[in-house]
Order: sequence, then structure tokens, then C-alpha cells
Amino acid sequence: LEENAYEGYLEQQLYDQFEDLFINGDGKLLDFELLSNQPINTILLDCLMYKDDVLHAKALELLERTFTQRTRLLNAIKDVILLHRAPYYAQLNAEIGYLVYLLRSTEVWGISSKISGDFDQVKKKECFDMCDRVISYLNEPSIPVDISDGKSKMIILNNNDTSSSSKGRFIPHFNNTSLRDTVAPNTKSGGGLSEMNPLMEGRESVNDDAAGEDELRTPVHEHQDVLRAMNLQLALTKALAIDYNLVFKGSICTPEDKIESRNIHIQVMRRVVDMLTDFVAGNEKNQEIIFLTSISDLRRHLGDLIKPISSDEEFLSKDSIYAQQLITQPGLNTEQVIIECLRGNLRLCSEEIPRVLFEEFGQLLNDEPDVSTSRLLEFFNITILPDKKFDSLFRNQESTLDVMLSPKFNEIRQCIEGCFYLNHQSVPSQPQHMINTLSACIMNQNGITSSRLQANGYSIDATILALSKCLDHIEMNQSHHGASIIKKITINYIEATAGGGSGGSGGHRRRGSNHHHQHNGVNAVEGDGVHNLTKKDGFFSDEYISSRRALEKLLLTSGHFTSLVLFLSHQLRSLVIDPRLFRNDHIWRVLTDGVGYLISGFANDIKEIKEGVSATSVSLSAEDIQETQERILLSIPLIIPCLRIIHDFVSGAQRMSAEDAMLPHFSALKGKPQKVPGSIFSSLLKIRKVIDHSDISMKTNQSKKLLSESPKIIVSVRKLQYLLEPSSQAKDEEDVEITLNKFNEQQDKKLKKIDVREDDDEPTPAKYLSYFVEALTHNTKIQEKLLSRRFDFLILLESAEEKTKKDFTDNDDDDNDNNNDDDEGLFGGVGKGLGDAVNTLGNAVNTIGDTLDNAVHTVAHNVIGNIGCFNNGDYKFPEPEYGVKITWSMIVDRLVDFALAHNFDPKDEKDIMRVHNVFQNHILKARSDNSKVLDTSEMNPKQIIKYREYQSNLDNKGVTKMALQAIATHTPGLRGTAAVSAIELLQELLYSGNLQVQDSVLHYIEHVDKDSRFLKHIRSRLQESTRIVKERGEQISSGYVEMTRDQILEYEEAEQTLNLLSEMMEGHNFKLQNIIRSQPLQSADVDLLKMVHDLLDFQASQPHFLTRLSTSSVGLLISTLEFIVESMQGPCHGNQMSLQSNEATMAALKNILQSKFNKRMDDFTVMKIKSKAILVIAASLEGRKDLIIHEYLSNHLELPILNKFSSDATDFIKVLNAPNIKTDFNNNTIEDSKESEDVKRRLIDEACMQGLVALTNIRTEMNLIPKFAAAERQLLTDGQNKKYDKSNKDGKKDGKESKRSSSSHRRIKMDKDTKMMKSTVASVEVLWNERVEFVSFPLPLETEYLSSGSKSLFLEKVDLSTHEKRMKELISRAPVFMAEMQQIYTLS
Repeated sequence: LEENAYEGYLEQQLYDQFEDLFINGDGKLLDFELLSNQPINTILLDCLMYKDDVLHAKALELLERTFTQRTRLLNAIKDVILLHRAPYYAQLNAEIGYLVYLLRSTEVWGISSKISGDFDQVKKKECFDMCDRVISYLNEPSIPVDISDGKSKMIILNNNDTSSSSKGRFIPHFNNTSLRDTVAPNTKSGGGLSEMNPLMEGRESVNDDAAGEDELRTPVHEHQDVLRAMNLQLALTKALAIDYNLVFKGSICTPEDKIESRNIHIQVMRRVVDMLTDFVAGNEKNQEIIFLTSISDLRRHLGDLIKPISSDEEFLSKDSIYAQQLITQPGLNTEQVIIECLRGNLRLCSEEIPRVLFEEFGQLLNDEPDVSTSRLLEFFNITILPDKKFDSLFRNQESTLDVMLSPKFNEIRQCIEGCFYLNHQSVPSQPQHMINTLSACIMNQNGITSSRLQANGYSIDATILALSKCLDHIEMNQSHHGASIIKKITINYIEATAGGGSGGSGGHRRRGSNHHHQHNGVNAVEGDGVHNLTKKDGFFSDEYISSRRALEKLLLTSGHFTSLVLFLSHQLRSLVIDPRLFRNDHIWRVLTDGVGYLISGFANDIKEIKEGVSATSVSLSAEDIQETQERILLSIPLIIPCLRIIHDFVSGAQRMSAEDAMLPHFSALKGKPQKVPGSIFSSLLKIRKVIDHSDISMKTNQSKKLLSESPKIIVSVRKLQYLLEPSSQAKDEEDVEITLNKFNEQQDKKLKKIDVREDDDEPTPAKYLSYFVEALTHNTKIQEKLLSRRFDFLILLESAEEKTKKDFTDNDDDDNDNNNDDDEGLFGGVGKGLGDAVNTLGNAVNTIGDTLDNAVHTVAHNVIGNIGCFNNGDYKFPEPEYGVKITWSMIVDRLVDFALAHNFDPKDEKDIMRVHNVFQNHILKARSDNSKVLDTSEMNPKQIIKYREYQSNLDNKGVTKMALQAIATHTPGLRGTAAVSAIELLQELLYSGNLQVQDSVLHYIEHVDKDSRFLKHIRSRLQESTRIVKERGEQISSGYVEMTRDQILEYEEAEQTLNLLSEMMEGHNFKLQNIIRSQPLQSADVDLLKMVHDLLDFQASQPHFLTRLSTSSVGLLISTLEFIVESMQGPCHGNQMSLQSNEATMAALKNILQSKFNKRMDDFTVMKIKSKAILVIAASLEGRKDLIIHEYLSNHLELPILNKFSSDATDFIKVLNAPNIKTDFNNNTIEDSKESEDVKRRLIDEACMQGLVALTNIRTEMNLIPKFAAAERQLLTDGQNKKYDKSNKDGKKDGKESKRSSSSHRRIKMDKDTKMMKSTVASVEVLWNERVEFVSFPLPLETEYLSSGSKSLFLEKVDLSTHEKRMKELISRAPVFMAEMQQIYTLS
């Protein structure tokens, strides 16, 4: 903007222009009361009180809209799509309109009869061409150019292909096939971990530059939004109602014309389905629009086409030539639309899927010729896990398993039995797809579905037996090169070891014993001779290595085997292992010869890619590299489950004293690389060598994915490595710590060189629009106006009694004649005048278009045109009588009744959220000054009393129970739901520690919510918080990365969860402190405290997590620490013990206290974080009669750490009190005035004073431990004996004194810090619970200003004869002292 573009302050100018839209011109005319010349708001207040819930909901909605127009405008601006070529999009909009006409008139141009005439081939071609162009526009970037014929200005890239775009075109995840077409096996990868696997991402292209047509055909999100703005969804949803058999319902035409007409309508509908699929793919708004409005039509078209019912002789016989031309396959493929609507949409999958839809898809799946190859399985996978960011959906897991195990779906059951080699069923062609669906049913430790499968014969034993048979099958079909050498090695190895160990019997011993315990190496046969394959005689033979690699590759690409391994890993998460399994030879054979080969294959693959040569030292060709990268992509999600399986069985065998069962397989498990090249232990070392802190290239999808998963892989590898060889852990941890420190230092140096500013390219118009939206959104004056309008709405509701009386008293005299026994409202009504006014509202709405121009008419239509109860001429409003009394209390009761009655109705969720917002704003108004919301520290006592009265009054009306019920019954993890608004309301009800509301929460948890649904909802939110923190930790493991907007929102939601729990315990509510740890009245405990300790561990377990902390994630760390403090203070002895039981918490606290953080964090924030950590330690010691925690801290908390905090805090106070400081830590100017001292005092109190007080309490408590007290005394003694000798006035020092000078200065500083602490913190002894407690508190700054004269005068006159007299006189003189100190402080 030019300098003189605006006069005055830009923020004020933006506000003035924004506000002018609503108070002048057309915006002012949109006021309902001006439009109708009636008291509309009063009418709506009366409508709120009627028993008709629809009327109540619509009245509340319209009232809210009246007072939230500014908010809606801001939200609408955020959704604006800036079109850079308006004429082109105008033409596109016109074409969409014409397409709507063509789709709605198919029964005219798509039918040939004596009445309607012949087919209109022109319109048919136009319809098909436009459908194809829309499909192409959705999938590819468009180029607007002029066309000579002027009919269309939309040309699509690759336009030569548009004629066939709806026939076999690419739909994401469907590979150019109809959904119900079968899938050909993937010959390259064996289909091992294809996109059908619900646990993996879709198959990625190995080379970004070589991305195939699949990625080019992905719908463009911006184009989807543009077409939604043009209302394409209306045309598509209406087209689903087309009856393709319409011509058979009375049209007079030839059989050929009937068949042709039916085919035309089917082709149109197939194009519509194609457009729908691309329209919703990956677009959450479009998904919800289509699914919620058209699910019944989509379900109606599931499956094959329906044959028409015709009485014509030509179609009665099935063998007639005409009847045979009535196609039924393939269907319209609406299954594909449903799946794309659900893909990635957690809300739809968790709340909107009808149960019958599972049955319908199950029937379609059962009718498939080969169940295992059907794409219909993807429906079940997506409904269970729509988004990998969240946990699987329990309800959908059960619904899917109901279908899989249903006796009426015989083909599905036979397919599952074939996957596990049960009941002599043949193995299906693609068993991995069915097994992956079963894995989805039991993932995330779903014990119920796992137990159901186990009861139906799919137990851990059955899975292991199936893996063993699958391994036999792979060996039997292996090429002679891979089989003969391995078998010769096995046979000769058994003979060489003289049968050492019980390796099994029969066929299972062929390869089950080839790794027996033996120290002389592995023997192999070549011809008739035996030679040693260890490095005593040289390297391993190339023939052996090649044979082993061939088997590894075969197993990695075996879809059946790898899917069974994944299924087994999920079973082990939720089922108990039968101890007998540890002595079963099948399991050890599967572990060593199967799972072990998968691990070694992965290790060899990543090693070959890194070194560029094969295991036999041959350079890899381009084709070899391509195949290896594809295998790595497939095996990355498989490696961690493999490691967990090995770990579970080895650790289980050790616990059950079954190590002797492992002895025959010792070499395969723990063999050294020089002895056994493919042992599991050697593979672990190889994996770590390749990816542990290595610089992996980021040029391919394979390397990107490997880098993102490497931290998880390394953790699992190290865990198994330490189990197999415990002696390696100590040295390894030392090496890892050194490596990590060097690695972090290098990354921090790189970080300093990074320029995080945006590029200097010229901003685009879209960028300018984003700047404008941001300026409006963050305009403080606009925010204040939005807040005041919300409160205006509440004032209207709260003053309902006065409002109704004022607006209708004047009508009393005029309407006396009409005051008869008309229909009464809920409370008698407000009179016939009110009824007339209500009826007038519909007329006022209808006259908007005559009063305003077209643009305003559109706005008015969007604002009030859809409020059905007011613009529906058939709706009859009751005409109540006079004498009604509408009060705020009555409105509250009505709102609560409505919310409770409709809590379980998804369609009423928005109305329930509206009720929540009303109550929340009502309480917020009590702690605001109409410009901002105040904290409790900013409120005076009268405001606090009034605020708590508001909270208690709502609690008495049942608002707390209403909020708790909404939280307990709605799905967590979704934004913009009733659960979120209820949490915000409950947080406001609990704010400042309202004891009455806390008691209501406790009563609900203990006596109403028997299934702990409320606590389980909070647990789910904490699990989601832990997930995002873990992901963030992995993201910054190799260097600092800015947080995305989604990450910031997720962190804010996690912070909200912790703040809610803290408010529940505010004021040391002992019962609620215990309830978050255990619920003795419930069937099972939900330990939220343990989860928060784990959350702290993930935030601060590693020093580099703190040095790379983002300013947007600081709030969550502070909230975590505050929660732990609130859980312990009071004290709550049970929660205090959690510090001892969660050792990682202590390590996290020490990391926080010692961390230097980063320059992104200002000193104020750093001190605040460290003070919270000190408060956690102090809270754990508070009021304990035993010394358990004291002893624990004396062994884990070093005294220098406490001294370091004391030094940092005193330095902070000195810096802040320095006379030259001009700004606070938010870069706000601090003027030299009394206000500046208040700002400084606030910063000191908030940042470190609580920490210094807590530190004093810690030292007092810890001195009860002789070990700690002795260490502190020794430190003080050293400081006194080694002070710098100031007697040497000439400044000359000998060598020893010079060396001691630096340490002496440090001790002098420590003495000064101690003196400053004593001047800022004081302590007293208090008799509490029959015990003398030592309590510390911060000294006010005014204490320094008590004059010596006042002290002397008091000492001269005070009666010192008894302690009681001294105290009474001191108390009586205290107000005088305080007034004097305050006066001198103010004047200084």
C-alpha cells in the first residue's frame, strides 16, 4: 500500500470499513426489525419457549445469526477462492449451468417415442462432452484459451484423451478398474503389502520423476473447491435420481429404441458417478456434502444394474435377442463414490455410516467370484482406519468382523479359512487382501475382536501353523538355485552337529535346524565335499549368499506370508501367549527361517542401496536398484512388527524359563556376523550401521519414507539387540549419547545458518488476499467488536423478561378485544400481537429481494432463506395470549432440556453446539470488561464472586451434567463437534476452581457414568496428544522444523485437554485428584495421570527436544507441568508416588532445569518453564509424613541442578530490575513510571518467584535426608573456606591464587544469590494437621521500604513480656507499617 493510501492508523481504517458494512447502506437494511417493522428479537425469544423442538432450534439459530454476522463474514472471507481469470471461470460457470439442464432433461432428449420424438443426438453429445471436460478439469491443470467455435473456453491438458476419460480412466487407489472388477496379482511384488493393506500407505512411486499416469490423474483440490462454489454438487446429486429404466414405463417406441434409451441413461449415470468420485476424492467438504445428502441414492444403485420389468413380448423371453441386450454388468459403481467419501474422513466414518451399509457391502463381497481380489474389501479397511493419524474405530471393527464371520456369507468365510489353510479350503489367489482386513479388525489392541476371532479358530496357534505351511509352500515352489543349496547346507549342518538339540521332526526339520548351536561355523556341501563357510577359509561362497538372498526376496514379496506376519503381530498386542507355544518347534522355525529372513532381507536391501553393490559385490543395475527400492517401500512398515514378534517370543521364553527351547536356534538368533551371516543379531547390527544417524538421500520416495520411519525402527532394533545381548547395552548407550550430542551440535550449527524468511518473489494476488484476511482476523478492534456482539446476544437473553414486557405492553390496549381463548404457548404466550408479528416475519423475508440489490439478496437468502420454519408457508405459528413471563432462568431450562433430548441426534449437533456457546458466553461475560476477557488475577473480589455465582447458577440448572454427557457420548479427535464445544463450556464452568461444579463432575463420574465414557473420551484425547508430540519429536530429530498450521491447532487441542483436567483439580480437590488416577467404583481404571507423565517424557526426554522447542509448542509443555503440579498439591500422596513410579519424569525434569533451550525462547518463557519444573518437585514433597519421595530425590536429583536454577532466577530478577531495561519480553515498551514497576513485578512473579519459593521448600524438606543435608553443608563450607583473599591490596596474586580466582568468584556469586533469595523469599512455621510445616512465601517489594525510625519506635513501645502480647501488638501495628511501606514505595 502506498504511504498516503489511508489517513491515520491502518488498523482503525480497516475496522471502520469492516464495521461500515453492517451499520450503513445495504448492510443496515438487513436488520430484521427494520425489515419487518416488528420486534423480531422478542418474537424469537417467545419462540424459544415452545415445546416444538424444531421451532426452538430455528429460533435460536436465527437469534445467533443476528448477532454473529460479522463472525460469519470473516469465516466466509477465509473460504474465498481468488480466480485469476474471471471471464474464463464465468464461462465455466455457464457450462456447469447448462450441464445441470442437460442432466435434468435426459427423459426428453434421451428417449425416442412417438410423443417426444427421436433422440436428440446433439444434446447427447453435448452432455457427454461436458461431463468428460468436467472430469478432466477435476484431474488436471486447465489452460484457458479461446476456441474458434466459441462453444467452450475450457481446454484441458492432454485433451486428446478426454473422449475416453470416463472409460477406464484413473481413479485414485482403483488402478483403472471398476470397483467390483477383480485385481490381477502383482507379478513384480507378489502383492505383498499393496495399497489394500490398511496398515500401510498406498504404493508410492520409487522415483518422483518417473511417476506414472496414476499421480497425474489425481483430482486437484482447488478445482474441486471451484466446482463446489459453482454448485456442481446439486447437478450430480439430482442426476442420481435418473431412472435408466424409464423408457420401459409407458413409452411407445421400438424395442431397439428402448434398449438404446436405456444405454444412454446408463452412460450418463456412469459419467455422473465418475464426476462424483473425482469431486469428493480427498476433499473433506465435498465428501460430507455428497455422503450426507445422497447416501440413500448411492445405496440404491449398489451392485448390478436392475433389469426393467416389461410386458412387451420382445423382452418376456430370457432367450430373446432383445432381452439379452439388457446389460446388468458392470453396475454404476456407486460403491466407489461411497469409498471415496469415507477415505480420510474421520467424522463420516465414526458417526454417519449406517449399520446396514456394512451388510450391503458384505452381500456384494460375498457375491464376488473371488472374494480375495475384490476391491470391495477397501470399504471395510477405510471405515476402520480412515486416517492413519488417528486410532482405528472400534465400532467399525466390530461391524466389519460381524460381516466376516457371518454364517450367511459363506464365500467370505471359505476365503478366510483358505487364507489360514483350514478345513481343506484352497488358498485364494490374493490371500493378503483378506488377511489385511482381519488385521484391521484387531489393530490397536482390540481385545474383543481378537477374542472373537480366536473363538472362531483364528488363534495365535492357528496363525503360526498357517505361517509354517506358507513357508513350506514357498520352499517347495522356490527355484532350484534357491532350494538346493540351502537344503544341502541344512542336511550337512545337521550331520556336522551330530543332531545337537531338538529341532523338530518330519518336514519341519528340513530347514528348522540349519542354525543349531555350534561354534565352528556353518558347513555347506558343494558336490560330494564339505568345506567350512566361515572366514577361517575365506569369505562365504557366492552361491550360498545368492541362494539366501533369493529366499529373502521371495519372502519379502510374498503377500500371503507378510500379511500373516502382520496379523500375528496384532494378535500378540491383544492376546495372551499360551506358555506351551514357547516349546513349539513351529514357532521357532517361523521366527528364524521366516521372520528372521524378512529382517535380514530388509537389512541387505538397505545396505545394497547405500553401497550400490549386491551381497556378492556385484554392481547393481538400474533395474536392480528399482526392484530393491520397491521392496524397501513394501518392507518398511513390516520391519517393526517383525522385530516386535521376535522380542515378544524371546522375552516370553526367558520369563517362562523356556530358554532350552531356543538353544537349537541359538546361532540363528544370536550368531555373530562372522559365523552366521543371516542371524537376527547380525541383521540388527547391519540395520543400525546403515540408518542410525546416517545421511540418507532424500531424492526418492523410498529414502524419504525410510528417513521418516528410521527413529521408530532404531528404537525397536536397539530394544531387541539389548534383549539378545544385554552386555552391549551399557557401551552402546554411551556411544549413542556421544553420537547424539555431536549430531545435535551439528544440526544446531546448521540451524543458525538457515534463513527462515519467506522468499523474495513478488506476492501473488492470492497471497495479498491471505495478508488481507490475516489483517482482518487479527485486528484487535474487530475482535473486541465480535466479543461485544456475542455479549449483546447474551444481554438479550438475560433481559428476556424486561424485553417481552416492554415490547408488548403497548399493544395491550389495542388488542383487548382479541384477548380470548386462542391457542396458548408453553407459558401462555405473549398475545395476538406477537402472533401477528411472527407471521409478518415470513413476509419480511420474502420482500428482501424487492428492497435490496442482487448481491444483498444473495446474502439475505444465505443468512435466513434456509430457516425452514419461517419461510415455509405451510407452517402455522401459534397465537399465544397475554400474561407470559419469559425469564433467563426459564430460557436456561428450555435450552438444557433441548440439548439433553437431542444429544444423540447427529443432525442436531450444530444446535447443541449453539446451546453450549450460549452458556459459555454467559459465563465469559461475567469476567470481561466488554473489550477483553479477564484472568482471575485481573478481577477484583466482587467480580470473582459474581463470576462464581454465574457458574453455580448454571450448575444448579444441570448445565454441568449436560456438558459431561455431550463429552461422554461424542467421538473424540474431531474438530467442530459438540464434544469440543462441551469441553470449552465445562472448562469455563470449572475455571477458578468452583467447588460446586467440581462436586457435580465427581458425582457424574462416580454415580452416573458407570462405563467411564467421560474419562475414556479424555483418554482418547490424551492418546492423540501423545501421538502428535511423538510425531513432532521424530520431525525435529535431525534438526529444527517450523510447525505447520495443523500441528499448531493439534497442540492447542492437547493443551486444552490438560487445562480441563487441571481445572477439575484446582483448589486441591482431593477426590478428583485421585479419580484421575484410579476409579474404584468402576469396572476398570483409566489412569490419566500415567498418560500425562508419558506425555512429559515425549516432550523432554531428550535434550535436543528442548533446544528445538517451537514457540507454538511451549504452551503444551507448561500445561503438562501445571497438570502434574495440580495433581500432587494438597497433598495427594497417591499422585505424589507417581514421580517415583515414572522414572522418565525425573529425567525430563532434570533436562528442563539444565537446558539452555534456544534463542527462539525469550528469558521470561525459559524461566517460567523451569519454575514449573521446580514446582513439580516441590509438590511431590508437600505434606508427606514418610520420606519415600525424599529418599528417591536424594538419589536422583543433584544439588548443583537446584543451585543452577537459583542462579538463573536471581540473574533474571537482576536483569529485569536493571535501570536501563525499556521493554518486556514481548518487546512491549516499559515506560519509566509506576506502571513499569507493576509490569516488572508481574513478570518476576509469573516467571520465577513461585519457583524460588518452591526451591526454598525443597531445600527445607530435603534437609531431612542426612545425605542431602551433608552435601549442602559441604558446599557452603567450601564456599566459606575458598573465598577470594581480598587482603592482597596491591592486586598481586601467586600462581595458586590465580588458579583459584575463577572458582572463588563463582562461590562469591553463589553467596550473593543466596542473599538475594533471602531478600525475596521468607519462611514461617505453621501448625497444620497436627504437624509443624515449614512454609515459604514471596516477600512484597514494599518490605524494603520500612523505615528504621518506625522499627525503633515499635521496639521502644512494644510490650515484650510475653509472646502473646508481642504478637498482638505487632498485628495491631501491621496496617500502619504496610501503609507506610506502600506510600514510600509509590513515591520512590
